[in-house]
Amino acid sequence: MKMKHYIRQFMEDMEVLMRQPPPSSTFGASEDYMVYMNDVREQLLGDKGILIQNLSGISREQLPSIELLSDDEVSLLASGLVKLLYHFNCYPDIPHEAPDSMAYNALRNHWEHLKAPLMDFELHYEFCDGLTEQCPFPGYCSWCGESDNESAMSAESSEEEGTSSEQGNEIEIEISLGEHLVRIRTIPGGTFISGIHNYCDRWCEFCALANRCTVNAAGDKVEPDKEKLEIRQEGMKELEQQFRGVERKIKKEMQRLNVDVFELSKNEGFSILDKEDIVFNPDARDVMTIAEHYTKSIHEWVKREGVESLNEEINNSLVFSNIMWYSTIIATKMYRSLMREFEDEDSVQNDLNGSAKVALHGIRQSLYGWGWIIERCPGQKDTAMFHAMLLTGMRSAMEERFPRAEEFIRPGFDEE
Repeated sequence: MKMKHYIRQFMEDMEVLMRQPPPSSTFGASEDYMVYMNDVREQLLGDKGILIQNLSGISREQLPSIELLSDDEVSLLASGLVKLLYHFNCYPDIPHEAPDSMAYNALRNHWEHLKAPLMDFELHYEFCDGLTEQCPFPGYCSWCGESDNESAMSAESSEEEGTSSEQGNEIEIEISLGEHLVRIRTIPGGTFISGIHNYCDRWCEFCALANRCTVNAAGDKVEPDKEKLEIRQEGMKELEQQFRGVERKIKKEMQRLNVDVFELSKNEGFSILDKEDIVFNPDARDVMTIAEHYTKSIHEWVKREGVESLNEEINNSLVFSNIMWYSTIIATKMYRSLMREFEDEDSVQNDLNGSAKVALHGIRQSLYGWGWIIERCPGQKDTAMFHAMLLTGMRSAMEERFPRAEEFIRPGFDEE
């Protein structure tokens, strides 16, 4: 019974994670085909990306050993994990006919190595290294099983075949991306706004400009509901007005408790950027840690309380969905804004300011939600106050670091 409850909660956690946009949505993509291709190639050859275990907060130890699971539980977890990985653009290469038990074991054994790409493309993960005795899918894998003679011949001509293989893979990628671009160019429905997707919150469902975005048009093709959009806008105005009074309470409480969000978040971040080869401002590590702490804390809160329980207690879908959506958007946009500056960039209209502006937008939207909970949900007041303090400190740090971020003109959103 305990395992059944654990599995149910685990599946709910994954559903929550899949409400968040993948890291690739943060970095955008160049509309120049050759630049885009070069970016993708660099990521593939450099093995760049964010570890799934860091991104999701799910460690290998949290994946139960297969001996503790029933066949139905194995199938449920295997399909759930694959769905989660697909959401983050990580595509594990599992033979279609392989039993769920093999698939789950392979995912669990390789969990610490799976990554989400920083660019918007499918990053495939091959479990098999070509050696039959080590293959996780014996009898189902079409990759391994070649004879020793063939392996020897392959080894003797490795350099030549390696070059050929790399060229073949590059051609395959180019064809795939080429088809993608053709699809974008042939989509009817008005003029697209160049670069609009680089500085948005990726919530296409509630974006009035979704039909003018190439990323949406070439992907899910979300058509925003005008009525729902208007209801949401009115709801957010009410939350914003209410927050003006709550904000004073939050700041007063921070002063009373002498809260230092940097100290509060010390050693609480994911430290993803310490492990990845990204040009990042080392002096921004403390600011980034607050954002990582916030994301991590939200995940733990939902895991502890349960989605259904929180929805029932808060009883405001706008508030809860807002908090959950921006819980990762804030950190991912901050990653981009805190990268190293380039000397030749415009002092206002540069990518760092643009990314910082989106991060600050997410902070504000989240604060409106927490403010509502502080006033309306006594059982969650302490939790809401804690997260509101983190966000308030994070906002102050970002505004100090990017004093001209709000002057940045986002394509489409800030233009008349």
